Amino acid sequence: MNTYELTLVLTEEAGKNEVSAKKLASSLVEKIKGKIKNTTVIGLRDLAYPIKKNSKGWYGIFVVELPENDIAEFDKQAKLEEKILRHLLVRQT
Repeated sequence: MNTYELTLVLTEEAGKNEVSAKKLASSLVEKIKGKIKNTTVIGLRDLAYPIKKNSKGWYGIFVVELPENDIAEFDKQAKLEEKILRHLLVRQT
């Protein structure tokens, strides 16, 4: 298991309820047997440019532990989720 920093930008509707936004992130991580260690909520912000016809997005940063072999599967699942506008996964050293 490696430690990663996951940044998510969710649709405005998905971010209205912070609990459901965190549940969405945890369900993605738990699908591949990972764990969320820390959460930082930035909240609703204006986007620099429209993404999928959205002008605002909910930002959250999560420190997660994920199996190294399942990163590609995580990326695939994040891209398929309609509520996620953008995601970034960076390995911490």
